[in-house]
Amino acid sequence: MQLTQTFERALVPIFQFAVFYGNDLEIAPGPTMSLLGRVHSNGSLWLQAGNTLNIDSYVTSAGSIHHGRKGAGGVSSGDVRIKDGSGDYISMKEGSEWLEADDAHWYDSSIARWNGRVQDSTHGQEQLNVPLNGTDDAHKLIERAAGGNADSYEDKATLKFIDGQALQRVSVGDVWNNVTADMIGKGIIEKKNNQFYDARDTKWVDVTEFDIQKLYDEGYAPSNGVVYFADNVGDFPALRINNADELGDALTIASENPVYTFGNFNSTNKKPASIMGDAVTFLSPNFDDGLSSGNKSFRLADPTIVNASIMTGNIETTTSNYNGGFENLPRFLEVWSGKNFTWSGSMVNLWYAQQANSTWNGTYYSPPIRDWSYDTDLDDPANLPPGSPVVRIFQRTGWSQSDIGYANVNDAAPDED
Repeated sequence: MQLTQTFERALVPIFQFAVFYGNDLEIAPGPTMSLLGRVHSNGSLWLQAGNTLNIDSYVTSAGSIHHGRKGAGGVSSGDVRIKDGSGDYISMKEGSEWLEADDAHWYDSSIARWNGRVQDSTHGQEQLNVPLNGTDDAHKLIERAAGGNADSYEDKATLKFIDGQALQRVSVGDVWNNVTADMIGKGIIEKKNNQFYDARDTKWVDVTEFDIQKLYDEGYAPSNGVVYFADNVGDFPALRINNADELGDALTIASENPVYTFGNFNSTNKKPASIMGDAVTFLSPNFDDGLSSGNKSFRLADPTIVNASIMTGNIETTTSNYNGGFENLPRFLEVWSGKNFTWSGSMVNLWYAQQANSTWNGTYYSPPIRDWSYDTDLDDPANLPPGSPVVRIFQRTGWSQSDIGYANVNDAAPDED
């Protein structure tokens, strides 16, 4: 007999995960946090909570799953609960300890406790990777196409801003019209050097302001919904999206540089949308550029709503520095105490930030009330943002057996004299 295991390869939209990390994932909220939707890490996964962390779907890691911290620092005692196959939240706590990958009985106990909904490399979970051309560096997705980068979102875009020039793709052929003067004249884009201070990166930002409402009003919406931005002019160039509470259509904005949003984004008549950048920072509608370099007490946030899938970068946790965890993957610069930051979408981290790469700490801002949720509309492919990336998944679909026709050695050949 011969046993054969069969596999099935599938491409799954990455924005159909609530949280997806291409590297190690740490989730350590202080206040209660509930995550609705799948959580995956291509590295290892560390979970802890100051109060309670609830995860209502599959939790997978291509490394190992732990309770506590990756680096230095205290371990919080709040509960971590994951839904089992019956829809009940079941704690990681096991007596006075925690059930995690370091336990000798992890494999059997995790399957029994969560009905196979919690899996790491011990269970055979592998990395889920975005198909790339000759590289494993996902940051290439937001880098320029120049130099043969076949993965760049610049090649997907029909409107792009490159080093101060605005270019619009002509519908027939790969021809680009230079529309810089017209877009500047109509107030769609405007470059402002040293416009505001980023207290995390301790740098003044040379920002290109991008007015979304004027983009649609003036007829410059990208024909396929994809916009690309890259700028190397200035010490710390970045893109800031404003006047974007209502989108004219589905929209994806990809940037090689850091991205900031100002005020609400896609909060009215929600459309499929995504923002991709080296790092992504959310500024409330009360953010005042003139007060940005002073004490954080001058930067008082107002409630803000963002409906968008986010693809961004973090930094690596070390023995001396915590990267802020998932709860601080979206960046903030204001005092949000008692104010809601309401976000719905999918949160994806595929790289370490290369430009906005200063370490995280809690001195330059105060965190918001995190009213966060996975947008279940993304489960319908028709509601995915334009140009959404996919990950490759290999699924074990079963075993089969077959008779390979071995003959009895005594009957293999006639007797010879």
